[in-house]
This record gives sequence, C-alpha cells and structure tokens, in this order.
Amino acid sequence: AVEANPISVRRVSTRLKDCIKNHWLRVWHAAIGDQRAASVNKTVPFYVNYHEAEQSMLAWQIESAMYKVPLETCGSIYSFATQSQNVSRARGAEYVKIDIEGR
Repeated sequence: AVEANPISVRRVSTRLKDCIKNHWLRVWHAAIGDQRAASVNKTVPFYVNYHEAEQSMLAWQIESAMYKVPLETCGSIYSFATQSQNVSRARGAEYVKIDIEGR
C-alpha cells in the first residue's frame, strides 16, 4: 500500500503490525508523481488537516500541518515490490495496489 499521509501510515502500521511483520503487507510512506517530477524533487509538501486527517492533500489548506513526504513514481514502487531481492519472501509481491487521488 502507498500512502502519503504520515498519520495514516502510522495508524495502519500500528494496526496491521502483525501483517507487516509476517511480510504479508508493505506500507510505503510516499506520494506518487510522474517521472519528471520524481527525478527533480525527492520530497513534496503534504498538508494534514487538523480536524479530519482523511481530507489531507498535497495542496495547501486552512488548518493543516505541512509534512515533507518522499516522492516516488508508480514504476519505482512496482519494481521494488515485485523484485524478490527486495522482499524477504522467496518471491516478490503478488499484488501491488496504488491509489492515485487528487489532480
């Protein structure tokens, strides 16, 4: 799973720690961008809404805290997840889910 929101990453990682520990789940803290953006910027600002963390986004919003978030491409996440040398199991991921929200 790929998630830009640092609060959500922390919550999911805590709640599903056994799945992560057993290598059934990997959670990447990253925002998704195109190849050009990711080659220039290593991080992007991400704004977490103080009242509703689920409504957080890359665009500035009132009553939010700004975090620097790693910027990756879909291809880099997919390549890393599916190559067996990058995971502790005998083979790479069987499923990679990347939701892209926003603009």
